[in-house]
Amino acid sequence: MADKAPSETKGKVDSNAKNDTLDNKKKKEEIDLTEDDIKVIQDLERIVGSITKEVESGNSDLPSLKELKKILLISESSMAEVTKYLKFLKPHYDTLSRLLKTTSNDSNRYALADILSFIGMIYGRDKSDALSYRLLANEKLGGKTQAIIDSIGEYGHEYARHLCVEIKKSHTENLEKEDDAEYMVVEDSIDNTKLIDLAKVIAQFFFQKGPELDAIDLLMDVECINDIPNYITTDIYERVCKYMLSCSQAVSLEDSRELLEATYDIYTKFGSSIERIPISLKLNDHDKIVKDFNDCKNDTERKQVAFLLCRQRFDISQIETDNEVVNDCLRGANISSYFLEVAKHLQILEPKKPSDIYKSNNDPVIPVSSSKDHLSNVFVSAFVNAGFKEDALGLTKDKVKNQSWLAAKGKNTISSTASLGMVLMWSNPEISADILGELLSSEHKNIRAGAALALGISNAGTLHEADLTKALLSDIVEDPSIGDSSDTQAKQTSILSLGIAYAKTNDEEVTNYLLPFLKTAKKSIKTTAFTSLALGFVHLGSGNAEIISTLLDLLSDLRAEDASQTLVRFTVLGLALVVLGRRDVIIYDSKSNNEDDKVADSEGLYVNISNIKEPLKGQVKVLVMACSLAGSGEVLAIQKLLRYINYSESVSENKEPTEAEKDNAAKPSTAAAGTSGEASAAAATGGAPLPGSTSGTKDRSKHQTSQGDLSQCFAVLGVALVSLGEDIGTQMVLRMFDHIMQYGNPLVRRTVPLAIGLVCTSNPKPAVIDVLSKYSHDSDINIAMSAIFAMGLIGAGTNHARLAQLIRQLFSYHHNSKAALFTARIALGMLHMGKGTITINPLHHERFLLSQTAIAGLLVSVLTYTNINDIIFSDADYLLYFMSLAMWPRYLVTVKEDKENNGELVLQRVDVQVGEAVDVVGKAGKHKTIKGFQSHQTPVILAQAERAEIATDEYIPCTKVLEGPVIVYKNPEHSKK
Repeated sequence: MADKAPSETKGKVDSNAKNDTLDNKKKKEEIDLTEDDIKVIQDLERIVGSITKEVESGNSDLPSLKELKKILLISESSMAEVTKYLKFLKPHYDTLSRLLKTTSNDSNRYALADILSFIGMIYGRDKSDALSYRLLANEKLGGKTQAIIDSIGEYGHEYARHLCVEIKKSHTENLEKEDDAEYMVVEDSIDNTKLIDLAKVIAQFFFQKGPELDAIDLLMDVECINDIPNYITTDIYERVCKYMLSCSQAVSLEDSRELLEATYDIYTKFGSSIERIPISLKLNDHDKIVKDFNDCKNDTERKQVAFLLCRQRFDISQIETDNEVVNDCLRGANISSYFLEVAKHLQILEPKKPSDIYKSNNDPVIPVSSSKDHLSNVFVSAFVNAGFKEDALGLTKDKVKNQSWLAAKGKNTISSTASLGMVLMWSNPEISADILGELLSSEHKNIRAGAALALGISNAGTLHEADLTKALLSDIVEDPSIGDSSDTQAKQTSILSLGIAYAKTNDEEVTNYLLPFLKTAKKSIKTTAFTSLALGFVHLGSGNAEIISTLLDLLSDLRAEDASQTLVRFTVLGLALVVLGRRDVIIYDSKSNNEDDKVADSEGLYVNISNIKEPLKGQVKVLVMACSLAGSGEVLAIQKLLRYINYSESVSENKEPTEAEKDNAAKPSTAAAGTSGEASAAAATGGAPLPGSTSGTKDRSKHQTSQGDLSQCFAVLGVALVSLGEDIGTQMVLRMFDHIMQYGNPLVRRTVPLAIGLVCTSNPKPAVIDVLSKYSHDSDINIAMSAIFAMGLIGAGTNHARLAQLIRQLFSYHHNSKAALFTARIALGMLHMGKGTITINPLHHERFLLSQTAIAGLLVSVLTYTNINDIIFSDADYLLYFMSLAMWPRYLVTVKEDKENNGELVLQRVDVQVGEAVDVVGKAGKHKTIKGFQSHQTPVILAQAERAEIATDEYIPCTKVLEGPVIVYKNPEHSKK
């Protein structure tokens, strides 16, 4: 007989070895069994055998099944004993399942299903066995909610949590199948209605027994957020609301709005107006804001709410109140007095000279050219002495030193005069008008222009009943025919001044002043750009259809040579600011090859870009989308913007990148091998040619190429805009920027440091400082200048010692570059903004709210550095003063009502603890919300990552968020003690 094939012999040997292994394992398990284990196995075999006989005989009582359930649910025994019974139930799970399928007795089926649901949590053959059996067992209870809760509660929280996992998975699968036509009818799927009903019952169980946050997660998973308020009680509402508000920043836009609405309803039922008003502002619901203000219990609460409305620049024309103190709080009339009290307390009232800021102990001041030297001194003095009513250059004791000092600055006269507005920030308009009125009538046209701008800057962030700013500027802007007028500069700065002073007011009178400048035949690109920008600020985030239509028509009618002008980007920004924060914006383009741009049947705010020519169309599309989703953290929007960054050619032609382009972009190192630097960088950006390169640009002008890339710059800034306010998203975006810096084209790389600065304004994180410091030494001087300016942004108003040292070191490193030295000085001035008492971070109220005026002002300042030579070093350097809209005191001031003086607010010193903020949302127990704290007396200065708490029970604050002015009142219990 022939020998067997080697493969057969090997297979037989492997099979025998496998059987031997299984036998050995079985023998080992038998050897490891203790007497107690053997007793448990015998008990289970006996019980399951009895259950089988009872079911087959038709017995409806099933005493053996009750015995098994009792054994599994012994509460007085150790957890190990219950686990042991479950461990040895595995061989009997299939037996019990077959009994359920074969029996026709409904009572027996329900009883078996009840216990199989619990056992199936561990041994289920199907991933949804526990859920299926639970739904079957619930049929016996007839939809009685409390009975189902008691039935689920018998098996404990872990069982309920396991059901939650299966419900979420089944619900997700059902939604996916509904989206696919071929899965519309699925026999083995569990009906969504049953899933949702069971989810609501389990949520009620959680709310009753303690783990409220699990209930919130479950209702969010099955899209029943609106039902949450129905289950909340007084004892748990605060904990639940904090968790829901935290979740709202990490979900989709639709879910976020539903969570905010549900939280608002809970606070309406159990909380106060002060707790509701931040949510109303987040929702941007004017009706709710007015209602919450009117629902305040007393004028004390209205004053506290008014401080927050002033910070958000809410349109107070919609609010009616006869209390003058409340009106002052709404208009921000007290900001300056509180700020000066803080300065007095910190002993920093003395004006600072630019030389005091530049100098270090060891390094001499390196001079720059005369013109840039004067200009940098002006900006540094303006930033450092902002709000102090006096500086060391032009203003002393509420009086301008002399006009000859201003006139001697030549073409820098406008910025020099406008700097007085920074020093007079938040002042009473009558004081500003008295000081600047003389300059408005000056014979020197540039002094008049600077004074007009200074008037608006001095009122940035505040509103006043007497519209002196409007009255003084109306004479200048009334005549729109500015063609050859000698007051062209004054008209242009007056336009910008109105935009700053009346930002987000929707003032019809100001709008009527500005609109004619867009319609006159004798218009210049600079004037139309500034007018568009001013209109964008006046109607900030309003979604005004008339303004949107006017600006779209303006962009559509631009000639090719006009569209290529540098300042046109501010016209695009003006349009984008009108829709800032409007989540319902729909960008419509009938000529696009992308079907997503042709959606015409959705409800929302339409922005029709069909008639705008390239390359402006791509710029409008990107910037409008980014501004509309600012602060939303929308992941899909960030992905789309990243795609625009990588494939500029596809953006300008409104088509998706090809697979070849994706492959090229994914392999930058391969593209670099054996090719020139230009070709390598082009491959890294999806095949887009670089500015100034000859490859692929023979039929294009150099300027058209750079304008096409401008949409990429907007996309980089857009990524920063969208990610604002969400900590995890911010961290991921910073990581993305590192990749963009490696593979992006030069214009994109020049924008990345600005985007980093926009994400971390007034928040100098060590890792970010290191990155920007590295970029500030880049061989590309434009990248270096962007990084230096970004260092000023992240350190603005912090007096950060290490950052100041790094910037001063750049004086020596860039001593050959006048522009870089100028930027370093500006950055140093921003670092010491308000002598360390002012922030430009748009996030406030514990980073929950985003100030639209602040982010808009920052955008203008950042855009000026996307082309520093044609903007800063041309004749529009004063656009940097738009940063004034983002500047705000970072103090905590406690005040109390003076009942003898009609409720006027007076300063009251209170003991507080200031430390690093700790996120305690969702954590069990009572945790400290700050760590590493120090005790102080108010007023105090708060850093971006710090939080304050009242350290005494003598006073009670009106609000739980201690930022800005906080009204306190005596604790009556403390008086009794």
